[in-house]
Amino acid sequence: MTRGLLIITSDHVASARAMATVPPFSLSEADAEQFFVPTGSPSGQLPATHFWASGVFTAEQWSAIQQLAASLPWTEAHEYDQDTNGQFPWSRRAALNLKPIETSVP
Repeated sequence: MTRGLLIITSDHVASARAMATVPPFSLSEADAEQFFVPTGSPSGQLPATHFWASGVFTAEQWSAIQQLAASLPWTEAHEYDQDTNGQFPWSRRAALNLKPIETSVP
């Protein structure tokens, strides 16, 4: 099993969600909708320019993710160890010059 982080540009979130519904992932459409969530934008304001997903993947799934990431310029995939580098998702977002989306609660 591999813990991985996926980051995609918002223009392609529908394509990424569609890919998540086919093998080897086979998520339901509802689960794929919730799997990729907004991560940030350069200003920290909506709309989000990037979405992300983090999870634990089988060897087959991770291999497919790596192949997709290598061929799709709008996505990136990173393996990381949550125990030794648990801050990686946030440090990667910062390296992309993205700020978390600010939300106000009424």
